[in-house]
Amino acid sequence: MENPLITVQHEHIVITSKAHKQLRLHVSHYVQTPAHLLCQFAENENNLFAAVFATSHDTPQLARRATSFIRAYLFIADVGAMETAVLQAIDASLRNRPRS
Repeated sequence: MENPLITVQHEHIVITSKAHKQLRLHVSHYVQTPAHLLCQFAENENNLFAAVFATSHDTPQLARRATSFIRAYLFIADVGAMETAVLQAIDASLRNRPRS
């Protein structure tokens, strides 16, 4: 069994499972405390009103927390590989957008 597919788009990270379920993640610096990162979730364009936080220098922690949340919605075969893929996607997403 394979992990869901991760795609980094301009504003979002999209995670798609084999069953075509899709989660969107939006990672940004938290407005009220810019030293923190915020990862918000949506499913099929519907905001899930859920988020995970981590300090801005600890993207691995944000990836672990995001992966834990993702596991509630999608089957993940290899959690370690998924955390690594989410971390790479978070880093790429932040690198491709200016800090607001």
